Amino acid sequence: MTFVHAAPLSATAGSTGQETLRQAGHGLIGREKFRMDIGASVEAFFAGLDLKAFLIFCAVATYVLGFLFRDQIYTRLLVILGSAVYIFYYSIAGPTPLWDAIIGSSLIALSSAQGVMRLWISRLEWSVPREARAVFQRIGQIEPGLFRQLYRASEKLEVSQDFVLTQQGEPVEKLWYLVEGTMRVERFGQPAVDIHQSGFVGEIAWLTQGAATATVTAREGAQLLSWPTKSLRRATRRSARLELALDSLIAQDLARKLSTSHPIDTETVKERVPRVLPSSAATT
Repeated sequence: MTFVHAAPLSATAGSTGQETLRQAGHGLIGREKFRMDIGASVEAFFAGLDLKAFLIFCAVATYVLGFLFRDQIYTRLLVILGSAVYIFYYSIAGPTPLWDAIIGSSLIALSSAQGVMRLWISRLEWSVPREARAVFQRIGQIEPGLFRQLYRASEKLEVSQDFVLTQQGEPVEKLWYLVEGTMRVERFGQPAVDIHQSGFVGEIAWLTQGAATATVTAREGAQLLSWPTKSLRRATRRSARLELALDSLIAQDLARKLSTSHPIDTETVKERVPRVLPSSAATT
């Protein structure tokens, strides 16, 4: 018979608990060592950090971040901040401040600040002239400052008798906007239609730089704004923001017209269009 020596249960449990405590202690020591290593690395980083290099990094990062924004106000604000960091750097970069660079950075910051103020004021509705506020409410969604530019460039007209604005198939010399009143529209041989809603006239010819697609007549008493197409194109070439705003207004107006338009009577159009006989029939 073989006898197996077994350790007392209490001794086995005691050794297992000691081993668990030993492993836990090693874990705590390891984590504490890791924290100390991280702390030492951070301290070493800041101890070896060059303030001048850090300022250059911050200034460049601010400029780059500013150029990633589409909103010009945010872009210019970050340029101002970056210029301020550059100015601080130039003041400590040498034994004496670098005045030429400081003046240059100051001019950049001032020009950006002027742009911020101009853009901010352009977004305030009180910048619209009092006499133009009714038109501003009707014309569509546009930044108040850009509307002010359009309004000041327009010619104001109130017709005392029926006045033809565009002639179908003819070049369009002006872009019109009906403020109040009635206009009569004739196209494709359809019966004349009176429209009492504000809107652009000649906008398709403006977009396509082609001829008028309808004959439009302003009725007696109508109030209108007009822009000579040549001068308006020069203004939009000088300002991309104005060009985008005008295109947006025209798109809104076209969408409004399409939503309230009626289908063309094709039978009436066919009656007005001369029939072309086939070549074989023409020779018989």
